[in-house]
Amino acid sequence: MLRSLSADDPRFKTVHFRDGLNLLIAETTPLSRRTESRNGAGKSSVIELLHFLLGSDATKHICTNKHLKDTTFRLEMDWPGQTEPLRISRTGNSPRRILLNPDIARSYVELQGTNLVGWRELIDQDLFGLPTEHRGVSGRALLSYLIRRESIDGFIDPTRWTSRAVSSVDISTNLAYLLGQDWQPADRHRDINKRDSMRRELRKVAKDPAWEAWSVMQLNFAEERLLSKPISNDCLGRYGNSMLFPSMKR
Repeated sequence: MLRSLSADDPRFKTVHFRDGLNLLIAETTPLSRRTESRNGAGKSSVIELLHFLLGSDATKHICTNKHLKDTTFRLEMDWPGQTEPLRISRTGNSPRRILLNPDIARSYVELQGTNLVGWRELIDQDLFGLPTEHRGVSGRALLSYLIRRESIDGFIDPTRWTSRAVSSVDISTNLAYLLGQDWQPADRHRDINKRDSMRRELRKVAKDPAWEAWSVMQLNFAEERLLSKPISNDCLGRYGNSMLFPSMKR
């Protein structure tokens, strides 16, 4: 469970979470009108900060903005195996460094904190119970289903966490795991898709005139080598030189 979201910037109001349903709404007054916008209250920013503290990519993130990059943001939340809430800290000017209190980072501990890769692995293993080998499923993708982001169109399709290019296999694999189903058959489908994609690419290459010339050159090389003849200058002149095929130098 999330406990609180805070920052060392006094302009940022601490958000406290309670058991059950939590609603974040814009403040209204008796003078507020229905036509007034509720934008700018910080609702989307809270979502972005939760993702930032839970291992999202910091590229173009609001926390790396020049006005916020020196601010330390903190999230307190319950963590499996811990009796006290875990405190997570991260800043925009050192986005690859995650500070954890208490320190649960095990082998990922560095002198100045946990690295981002290690933090994501802790999320994979501790929060979502992913096995060591979990190709196709990630804690970051699972979190994106649970904490939807309007900035990447997370509310358009219930089966997708973003409108950006994500393969159907990745969607099926993560959804299957999230819903407690067997995700491995969906992941094996990934290999089938890759093989099909490779076959399609090979068919395109086979129709390319350059491929035909390369094939003829290989046949000429093979024929002359089988006959124990040196590779002729005519062959090299027509199809290339031995720099392209170091194992076939004259």
